[in-house]
Amino acid sequence: MTKQTNPGRGLRGNKLKEYLKTIQLTDIQRDVLIGTLLGDASFSLENRKPKYSVKFEQGQSDPKYGKNHADYINHLFEIFKPLVGTWPVERLVNKKNAELGTEKPRYSLWFRTYQHNSLIFYYNLFYKQEFDPKNSNIVISKVKIVPKNIGKFLTPRAIAYWFMDDGSYEDQTNRTYLFNTQGFTKQESQMLCDILLEKYGIEANTNYDGKSKRIRVKTASAPILRDLIKDYVIPAFYYKL
Repeated sequence: MTKQTNPGRGLRGNKLKEYLKTIQLTDIQRDVLIGTLLGDASFSLENRKPKYSVKFEQGQSDPKYGKNHADYINHLFEIFKPLVGTWPVERLVNKKNAELGTEKPRYSLWFRTYQHNSLIFYYNLFYKQEFDPKNSNIVISKVKIVPKNIGKFLTPRAIAYWFMDDGSYEDQTNRTYLFNTQGFTKQESQMLCDILLEKYGIEANTNYDGKSKRIRVKTASAPILRDLIKDYVIPAFYYKL
C-alpha cells in the first residue's frame, strides 16, 4: 500500500474545518471501517453526545504478539492518515494496578480520527442509543450492534480486517478459524454466520466461550475463508492464517 501524506496534521480552527471539507472516504477506508467496527474499533460519547471520530486501539501486553499489533495499528494509521491529526501513541491500560504492583503493566497502542461528517453514517449503523427523555440530544447509553443490513457491506476486505482485528486460528483440535464476537448477542453472531454462508459459502456456527457466543468456522470451510481474505491480511498477521 502506498503511504499517504498527512496534510491535516497540526491544523486547528477554521483551517481544520476547511481541510475536512475536502475529505471523502475511499472504498478501502469504508471496508476497513466495517471490518474493524465488527472488531475493536469504537466511537465514544463526549459530554453525553456522540463523538463522530473512530478510535483504533490494540493491546501489546503479549511479548510474542505485541509487535504484530503495533504493526497493525501503524498499518491502520496509514490508511486513515488524512483523517488523523496525531501519530499513534502508547497507553498504559492498567495504570492503577500497575503502579500498585498488583499487575504487570499492560500497554496498548492507539490513535483517533478527527470528527468528520462521513463517519456519522457508521456511528448510526453500529450503535443503538438510549436518549434522555428530558433532552433528546443527550445519550444516556449506547451499545454496539451488528447492523441488520451488514451483509450489504461485508466484502472480502471487510472480513479480512474483521479477522485481523478479532479473529484467531484454532489448531488444538480442528484446524480452523474463530471470530471473537462475544461482545454481540448470540442472535447477531448467528446472523453473521448466515451471511458468511449466503454470500461466500462459508459454513460457520456459534459456540460458547464462557457465557458468550463466538463464531467458529467449520473445518471444511476454513480454506474458503483463507482464500477469500489472504490477499488483504498484512504480513504481521500471517500467523493467524
